Amino acid sequence: MSSQSTLSPQLTPEQAIDRMKVYLIERQAAERVVTLLSPENVPPILSNLD
Repeated sequence: MSSQSTLSPQLTPEQAIDRMKVYLIERQAAERVVTLLSPENVPPILSNLD
C-alpha cells in the first residue's frame, strides 16, 4: 500500500514531456483567462467586437 502514497520515482522521458506540456498548456490558459477578465482589458475587447 505504501507504493500508492509515493509518486513513481521513474518517469519515461515521454511521460515527463507529456506532464510538462499539460502543465504549460493549463498555465497559459489560466493566464489568458485572467488577462481577458482584467478590468483594463475589457473595453478594448468589447470595442474590437464591433
